[in-house]
Amino acid sequence: MNKNDYLSNPEVAEFINFLASMISGDMSLNHKYFDRKLRKEIEFESLYCGFDKYHWNGSDYQTNKSDVDLLVKKFKTSNTKESFYQACTETLYWGAGNTDKLKLYTSNKEWLDNVNDVQKNITEALELLTNSNIDVNNFGNKYRSNAGFTKIYAFIKPDTFIIYDSRVAAALAYLIILFCQKTQRFEIPEYLQIKLAKGQGNSNRLPEIAGTELKFKEWGSNHKAHAISNVWANWIITEAFNKSKGASRNKFNNIREVEAALFMIGYDFPELKPKDDSKDKVENYSTRSRSKDSKVTADLVRTFALQLIKEGLKKGPSIEFTSSDIRKELGGDLTAICSALKKPTFFSQSGVTLEIIDTPPSGLGKVTYRAKKAA
Repeated sequence: MNKNDYLSNPEVAEFINFLASMISGDMSLNHKYFDRKLRKEIEFESLYCGFDKYHWNGSDYQTNKSDVDLLVKKFKTSNTKESFYQACTETLYWGAGNTDKLKLYTSNKEWLDNVNDVQKNITEALELLTNSNIDVNNFGNKYRSNAGFTKIYAFIKPDTFIIYDSRVAAALAYLIILFCQKTQRFEIPEYLQIKLAKGQGNSNRLPEIAGTELKFKEWGSNHKAHAISNVWANWIITEAFNKSKGASRNKFNNIREVEAALFMIGYDFPELKPKDDSKDKVENYSTRSRSKDSKVTADLVRTFALQLIKEGLKKGPSIEFTSSDIRKELGGDLTAICSALKKPTFFSQSGVTLEIIDTPPSGLGKVTYRAKKAA
């Protein structure tokens, strides 16, 4: 798919408008996490809060911008293969937190050291990534695209290329999830299915709504997957920024500042952690035999009910089911099942409203529910 076709895709275009509203400040955020380096909780009430609170390597945005500007200048003024190579390795070093001990730096530098002509290789790769037609067939063997090399490409093309690392990717995925919830989508649209990477330590950079299809896959060591996601992010963020330029409340000056905001927001998503796969796989419950001792947890009930609702809403505007319907598939106690379903936030965060339309006089036993898309 070329750039024009991608940007004109209805779902992509709709998300771009959503992101433009975030950039312009017309839409708010409600996100927070505990920063383990600063040892304090950070809250974000808007996308711009991310930029305003930016820090990296113990320095604020302006200090880091000075370092980045020097690297950008080195690429612009490099007139030999040696000076270009030096700019590449210094960029990798900066991206690894000014250390040469991390694998992010060592593996990428080792790869560069085995390339005959680094400048030619990087130039060719960047041409493919900035062309209107995506061509990533040779990424992973001849060319490289990952959290380290994205910084090289970004500093050569600072006005159009986004640094696509685990934090920026996670923040963009988070906004896509918010978009899906706002527009009552139960799964990520095909051309918004960017790839993510796990965070270091305890940071969750794989945001998802548990028990739903509002989740993303990892790029892992797949350079093609990273390259495609990076290009999509370039197109989306640039287009959204351009749309927000005229907004009176917009405080962003360029896409680098938007990138910095995403970088800060994407540090951690403690409330959107992936759950154990064994709790999320509900599609085969009806064909799986259960022993009398099988434990039916509240999470299992809610996850199964949500899957049941999603399938039903594909056929009509609402679906009715009973607690007995769930017990037939999962087993367990009716009272426990009804109790598990008394958590409206679980369903509302997935764009669904669940109401009781019939209950026994005692309030226990077989209860009938109606579910529909949230207004």
